[in-house]
Amino acid sequence: DTLEIYLLGFSQGWIISFFCLNEIENISWVIWLSTRLLDEQKFLEVKNISIDKKIFLWHWTYDNIINLEKSLILKDYLIKNQVALTYKTYSIDHTIILDEIKDIVKFLG
Repeated sequence: DTLEIYLLGFSQGWIISFFCLNEIENISWVIWLSTRLLDEQKFLEVKNISIDKKIFLWHWTYDNIINLEKSLILKDYLIKNQVALTYKTYSIDHTIILDEIKDIVKFLG
């Protein structure tokens, strides 16, 4: 039996989950909500991310805590590191709504 680990990070929780991702090998599903790439993370190698992982990154277009541009930098960084991901935006501020929960359920399918 293979243990599946689900990793979810919201806002600053992404920072912790990013470091977990580089330390734990059998993470199968990753969901990052409204987050950004820290300057000190830019030099880190993205380990343990492969195309067999399901990665969902989304952000809010009206986020007043972490603006959309910072999310796009993270998206580009992940793509540059050959991470296959699903990216989506929502027209809300820095919060979680029912539509997102429904999308998480669909994503985890």
